[in-house]
Amino acid sequence: MFKLSKSKNLNFAEIYHKAQSVYDEIPLVKRTRRRRAIFKFLKYFSIFILGVFAILAITFGSNVLSLMKVYQSSISGKYYLEQAIEKTKSQEFEQAISFSSQSTEDFNQAIDAFDEFKNGFLSSNVPYFNSQFNNVSYLLNSAEILSRSVNQGSAFANELQNLLDDNKKLTYSLFNPEEKKRIIGRLYQSAPELNGMQANLELALMDLEKIQYNGILLPAKGKIEDVKTKVRTAADLLKQAIPMSQVLPALAGYPKPSTFLVLLQNSDELRPTGGFLGTYGILETEAGDINRFETHDIYHMDMPVKDLVNLDPPAPIKTYLNKKWYMRDANWSPDWPSAARQIE
Repeated sequence: MFKLSKSKNLNFAEIYHKAQSVYDEIPLVKRTRRRRAIFKFLKYFSIFILGVFAILAITFGSNVLSLMKVYQSSISGKYYLEQAIEKTKSQEFEQAISFSSQSTEDFNQAIDAFDEFKNGFLSSNVPYFNSQFNNVSYLLNSAEILSRSVNQGSAFANELQNLLDDNKKLTYSLFNPEEKKRIIGRLYQSAPELNGMQANLELALMDLEKIQYNGILLPAKGKIEDVKTKVRTAADLLKQAIPMSQVLPALAGYPKPSTFLVLLQNSDELRPTGGFLGTYGILETEAGDINRFETHDIYHMDMPVKDLVNLDPPAPIKTYLNKKWYMRDANWSPDWPSAARQIE
């Protein structure tokens, strides 16, 4: 390490400087090794941090993209649903069908995107947000069902309109006999579709009823409640229309001619159902047209058979009116279906 002089006299100054230089070199080597270790640690730590950021970026990025898709699809679905309803009001049913189909597609995309968001890496593990997520799901589901209901209703109305041979006034008195027959026939076959629409409205109403306004949907409470009221009204109307869709064709004489006995009550002389049966009539209908309607005094029916009919009347009639039970007093029961069976 030290190159000493061959001289018999040692040069201590030179030895000192050599030793000092060796001493100075030792910490430099250690510092270099330390720097290399620190650089190596920082290198791997930086890679680790970048990896963490990459994972977070992918996770949050997919969630952000899903939320953007939910928002965009929901706004688009709402717009097309509103347009479909307006077109239905103006009887532009083909456009209403197109708009409601697009609205249904948009809301389905929003539902799929929101499901993807809910099942994400972070969002699915936050219990606090579960109820909020459910509320949004209820709203999206109800909107999709309403879009389908508008589509069904528009398609049904469009089919009826196409049966009218360009008569767009929808005034029944202006229909020709063939149009009346087609309209009544379609109404006669409409029960499954009307039941389906009514069931869809009930499902939408169930989802709307589940929404709790304790979070992000609170600002929309007024509008959602207004929609709920309208859906409930529409469901109630359909519930009443479904039985009528089966009764009206029969009353109109479809699919075969119908004959009815019409009874008119005179309230000046009271009877349990409301009045004395003073007039009877015969009504014949066929495919929406009245072929015959004539009325007669009730005595025109009773008098010719007064000696042929021998029905034992209820005690009050027998005591105060007649010993026989005639047509004019047949409505003695306060229950009209029971009285009608007796009249028949």
